[in-house]
Amino acid sequence: MDISIIIPARNGEKYLRECLDSVFSQTFKGEYEVFLEIDPSTDHTVEIANEYKKNHPNLIIDLHNGLGIQGSRNYAVKKSKAKYICFLDVDDCYEKDYLKVMFEEIEKGYDVVNCSFRTEKNGKKHKNIFVKNKEFDSVGACKALLKDTYMRSFLWSKIFKRELLLGAPIIDTTNAIFEDTVAIYSIFMNAKKVKTIKNPLYVYRIHSTSSTQTEKKERFAYHLWAFSYIRYLCDKSENNGYLQGFLKTYKRSKLSLFYDAYVSRHVLNHGPRKHLKLNKSILKDLKKKEKLDIKKYPEIEEFIFKTVKIV
Repeated sequence: MDISIIIPARNGEKYLRECLDSVFSQTFKGEYEVFLEIDPSTDHTVEIANEYKKNHPNLIIDLHNGLGIQGSRNYAVKKSKAKYICFLDVDDCYEKDYLKVMFEEIEKGYDVVNCSFRTEKNGKKHKNIFVKNKEFDSVGACKALLKDTYMRSFLWSKIFKRELLLGAPIIDTTNAIFEDTVAIYSIFMNAKKVKTIKNPLYVYRIHSTSSTQTEKKERFAYHLWAFSYIRYLCDKSENNGYLQGFLKTYKRSKLSLFYDAYVSRHVLNHGPRKHLKLNKSILKDLKKKEKLDIKKYPEIEEFIFKTVKIV
């Protein structure tokens, strides 16, 4: 098996047909399987899935009882026997050459390949302005991820060697935000060669329930904890290059935290500047060269050692 595609789904009937059509109309001529991981749904997600199963024997349908996005992905990764793994969100879709181009690139000897994407909002598609063709070693890929421009923390914009996903950390909660960032940073630390390409091969649909648009009181906290976990990984590593990359991109990450506080300002009941001030102690410690003292911050300690699990 060349590729396994993993699609978590819950109440996805609105976009599921378009999603699956984009998968089964690929120009890729190799062998691939599709794992549709369905959490309890009250709409017609299961019926639509069974309809597609009749014509596509490579569609594997798994019904779960509240595993959540990451839990469903984890289940399918372990079940997969393919050489490579891709991801797809149920409300998004692939461009027709996604699998073909991604497979050809990763077969050149890379551990991970990242592509560009188009965003779709209100029926209109927009190109991503941050694109680049570039190769990285592990340290360079981690730094590029934290810059958050042409290398974004989306699982769906990447194809992975399967073995890299085994042993990656996942956030063990159905309410997590920024769970991909933790997983991908860890994966990059274990990769030798990573490549990003300019090709916009994925369509990312932005709507009112998208995580980038959603007001949640815990949004800032989860992002800060994920950021702290990455610092924890840097401190653990014997390669100082990871910490140097973390410190050099600190201002960019802080700007992202500011944005999250801004998005959630109504549920936080105060502005983003005040919220950063409320967290100034941990933010100050994160940018120090000295190892982060996790025990000073019980919520972060619990997140690192209890909430984050290893696949």
